[in-house]
Formats: sequence, structure tokens, C-alpha cells
Amino acid sequence: MNEYKDKIVFSDNGKDIAIKGVILKEDSNFVVISKSNKIYEIARNRIISIERGGDIKL
Repeated sequence: MNEYKDKIVFSDNGKDIAIKGVILKEDSNFVVISKSNKIYEIARNRIISIERGGDIKL
């Protein structure tokens, strides 16, 4: 059962990390994604890709 439709790949200390969840909010500086009752705020300049239901947007 995969209820998460969105995926963010970002860089953290030289490693690429992917989080699958639901994007709650976006602005020019941050993207907020929720996964398993946890909320992650990721700086826009660290994001490599954002995938929404199969569509890749940068």
C-alpha cells in the first residue's frame, strides 16, 4: 500500500536522499513534505528533483 504520491530528492552532506510523502507547501525558499506523521522542511537550494505522481519538476 503506497499512499504517498510525491517524492523529493535532495542533497545532504554529499549524499542524495529521497523522501516519499505528500507535499504540503511550497514557496521560493522551502518545500514542506509530510511522511508518516513527520514533517520535513527542505531548503529549495538543496533539492535535486521533485516528482509528483510521475511528473518530474525542478
